[in-house]
Amino acid sequence: MIQKVRVQTIGQSNIKVYRLEGISEKEAKLLAEKLLSEKINQNYTINRPLASARSIIEIAYKPGVMNPEVDSIMKAAADLGVKLKACDSSTEYPFNVSKKEALKIIQKQRIYNPLIEHIVEEEPQTLFIRGESGKTQIIPIRNLSEIQLMDLSKNKLFLNLDEMKTIQRYYQKIKKDPTDLELETLAQTWSEHCAHKTFKAKLVVDGKTKEPLFTRIKKEALKHNKNIVSAFVDNAGVMDFYDGWAINGKAETHNAPSAIEPYGGAMTGSGGV
Repeated sequence: MIQKVRVQTIGQSNIKVYRLEGISEKEAKLLAEKLLSEKINQNYTINRPLASARSIIEIAYKPGVMNPEVDSIMKAAADLGVKLKACDSSTEYPFNVSKKEALKIIQKQRIYNPLIEHIVEEEPQTLFIRGESGKTQIIPIRNLSEIQLMDLSKNKLFLNLDEMKTIQRYYQKIKKDPTDLELETLAQTWSEHCAHKTFKAKLVVDGKTKEPLFTRIKKEALKHNKNIVSAFVDNAGVMDFYDGWAINGKAETHNAPSAIEPYGGAMTGSGGV
């Protein structure tokens, strides 16, 4: 059974919704009071509406999209002695217009991101994701021409011709064709995102070959090693501070497909994935 806790901050119209699976209403009340709301400026209800409005639009993460609140709620609930099977959170937006007009407002004001969020139309019976595994496909790469190799690459792999021919030669050598999963794994491993090919590639400047940009940056930076405890290890740097203390800095360089998701692309760069 799913317990539904609604929390509203005084003076605000939108309502935070928490769905808690596998616990009793009494346990949901404990979490509502101790974890999910503040007595000073918030009200809550359990399994009943908190606001009256002509229409209410609920926005939640799509199934399978990580909700950053979930892990914290699960851990905090366990610390309070409540064993949740699953949980999720969403937001309700009350409107004093028809649902059709409310949906127009939601979309016009970009209140939700359709790439990672959806409008909740019906109550979920469970918070556990259900689905069927897709079929594994064999990709006949061994006999493809150069044009066909690049067509395959442009479809989903985004590797250059030399890389595609290297993969082809390997599978010709072992006398089998790869599965789609094998090709996806190779494409991911060799991607700019993971392999940093631009940073690691040799540069030709004015006809002269120079060391890769990353190598040159590393060499120059390490010349100025005063107060540096560690650098260029595990994507982190440690600087000597004082009295035996040090400052550790770690940069997250992951990036979402910014062309179709600018906000998410920027967020993974600054806040991680």
